[in-house]
Amino acid sequence: MRSHKLWSIFLLVPVLLYGSIFNKDGTATSEGVWSLNINPAGVVESKYSRALASYSLLYPSLPGDGISSFSFGYNYPWRVWGVGITGEMFQAGDVYQQLELGISGAHYIIAPLFKPRSLSLGLNFKLLSVSYPEEGFFEFDQDDPLFSKYGSSKLDFTFDCGLKFRLSSLRMGVNLQNIKKPNLSLSGVSEGQLPMGIRGGVSYAFSDVASVELDIQKKMAEEYPLTFSTLLKYFLFNNQISVRAVTEFSTE
Repeated sequence: MRSHKLWSIFLLVPVLLYGSIFNKDGTATSEGVWSLNINPAGVVESKYSRALASYSLLYPSLPGDGISSFSFGYNYPWRVWGVGITGEMFQAGDVYQQLELGISGAHYIIAPLFKPRSLSLGLNFKLLSVSYPEEGFFEFDQDDPLFSKYGSSKLDFTFDCGLKFRLSSLRMGVNLQNIKKPNLSLSGVSEGQLPMGIRGGVSYAFSDVASVELDIQKKMAEEYPLTFSTLLKYFLFNNQISVRAVTEFSTE
């Protein structure tokens, strides 16, 4: 069996999943569908139901149709509640597949009924799975101790918890991610455990069409740096089209 091929895929996974549409275009103070998988407390803040989807393909010349990822999300606000669903799939050729499904719910602790202030709490439950399809390998040794004992797939779950506060044009948010640390290693070794993370941010809306958002995130493991990002948003044509500019840097 080509064990080196498996290890190379393991190294690619955390880098490419980080580049999903939710992480790159949203912050801890995002609202509605953009807050899914980032800060579930923002799901309740949207005035409308929205859906989004993203598909990317890297290195299409590689065997097995290259490396691809697909993301989708949908949110539905209702009075002082909000719910949302997400799905993200990552596939590296024919040898590795990862799937993440999420269900989010949020509620106003302080609802913005008569004053421009609010406080919301949100939870996000995530189901994660990884698999190594047998047909993707030239030789798949079922007698290999790893596969004979643990199989060729793994399923685990985790959840996030977030808070958001709004005072007029100012917003602040914080989210604890992977509170229950999932382990995606087939054998359950500690190296396969995803660390808990914290993400916080602050944003200010200059008008109904322009805003700036600052975001900080850190995974609770030494090998992950502290990451800072800024997001500038501007809406056009009665909020039908948005222009977004993102910058990012880290302490690494």
